[in-house]
Amino acid sequence: MKSQTKKKIILLLFLAVLSYSACGKVTNQNEVREEKLNHLSEDNYRIQADLTQNGTPETIITSVYEELKDSQKSGIIAVESHGSEIVWKKEIFAYNLGENQGNASYFLGNVDGHSCLIYYNPYIKEDKAEYSYKVFYLGQDGSEITIAENSISFDTAWKENMKFPVDEMVDFAEEINEYMDKAYILLSTIDGELCYSTLDTMEVYKEHYQLFTGNEDISSEEELRKTLNEYKSKLERNNL
Repeated sequence: MKSQTKKKIILLLFLAVLSYSACGKVTNQNEVREEKLNHLSEDNYRIQADLTQNGTPETIITSVYEELKDSQKSGIIAVESHGSEIVWKKEIFAYNLGENQGNASYFLGNVDGHSCLIYYNPYIKEDKAEYSYKVFYLGQDGSEITIAENSISFDTAWKENMKFPVDEMVDFAEEINEYMDKAYILLSTIDGELCYSTLDTMEVYKEHYQLFTGNEDISSEEELRKTLNEYKSKLERNNL
């Protein structure tokens, strides 16, 4: 994944992200949304994976739509069982509101040789940020069975009692990098744009140690820790 700014360590990747409450602001879209959820677009992409871990692969379907209002795009990801029944379905929106951009994602991952879904959402609102992820597979009824999940919150600007836990941030990066290793994007709102894989083009997770900095040159835990500590010191020194 590419961040907006290559080397400027100002936490650009925190550019805000998906908010389901914000998604509901599209005028007169409730009925349209319900119709989309019930009837997937014929213009969709299908990938096979055993997400119920029962030995029989399900079909992962992604459908992309473009709304009339503000050319907003939304995507639906659904899982179809071998009996052609949709057992699980989610919708995410791509939007661009100044510095606030969608960045929620669903990935196809693998844990201990078994397929799984990974939901990842780095979110910022004003000067507060929260990153979260969830790794899960599906029950036969479509229920989400959690393998792992975690979240971390911190401040992105100076304030008294500023929360910027560098060690926890590095640990979080290590966790998600482990789960994202060789993971494929199923549906994502990177930089306010929808991104998805097809059978011909499987998009991979590329963020790794850039996730807290926006610096593509960072490639190790040591470099990430050093960069975050430098940024924290700069905030404390300049009271930015």
